[in-house]
Amino acid sequence: MRREDPSAITLTVDPGPDARAAALGTGMGCLSMLLVGLMVAPFASLLAAVLGGPEQAWALAAALPLQALFLVALAAALAGAPWSEHLGLRRAARWPLVLLVLPAGALADAAVEATRWLAPWAELGAMGDLAEAINAGGLVGPLAAVGAVVFAPLGEELLFRGLILAGLRHAVGDLAAVVGSAAIFGLYHVDPVHAIGAGVLGLWLGWLRLRTGSLIPCVVAHMVNNGLWVAVTWWLPEPPVLGPFVVTGCVAAVFAPALVSRFVTER
Repeated sequence: MRREDPSAITLTVDPGPDARAAALGTGMGCLSMLLVGLMVAPFASLLAAVLGGPEQAWALAAALPLQALFLVALAAALAGAPWSEHLGLRRAARWPLVLLVLPAGALADAAVEATRWLAPWAELGAMGDLAEAINAGGLVGPLAAVGAVVFAPLGEELLFRGLILAGLRHAVGDLAAVVGSAAIFGLYHVDPVHAIGAGVLGLWLGWLRLRTGSLIPCVVAHMVNNGLWVAVTWWLPEPPVLGPFVVTGCVAAVFAPALVSRFVTER
């Protein structure tokens, strides 16, 4: 009986998204922000006139779910079949690592505050607009909050930690893929202040994706992070300076990954 060459079998396996898919996803994902903005503008005016509330708040509330659905469709189309497997929607390991979203989020917030301190002329841009939309009252506030907590994390994780990270890994390896996908994730958020914080959070989310072997913990962690931000925005429209908490979060962000990783490995 003739023995089959194992290497030949390996070569027939579909490797999933490649660098070209990552590049296309980056370009089309960024372009979609402009297109979605143009699409929702007329409807925002109508919703503001009928239901009340600021027109800009309605534009954001409508754009978030529409943008997320586009990113989901884009990632699935470029990933190839089976797209759910190629994007990392599989059973996860090391779920306790998701708890690190607390220090990671604190570190991202510290990066935002440091940027605002170094560049006091810099504005929050879309981040500030979203905060105003959430506190706009009426129906638009809860809708904007749901878009930020549920829709945005789902679409962004499928694109950035699903498609783009996987595609970059084939071309440049794990470390460069995590850094590259985080940089693209930051630039996707456009305004410099928000981009810095998103880039820092993206580094941790990329690490989480590789460490757990699944995209699902990234989606959950992203939702938790955004949910905490929305809660603070609701309860404290103008939050006080949280210096001690930011410092604690930064210290935890340095030591917690090793501690939690050791905990998970031992069990």
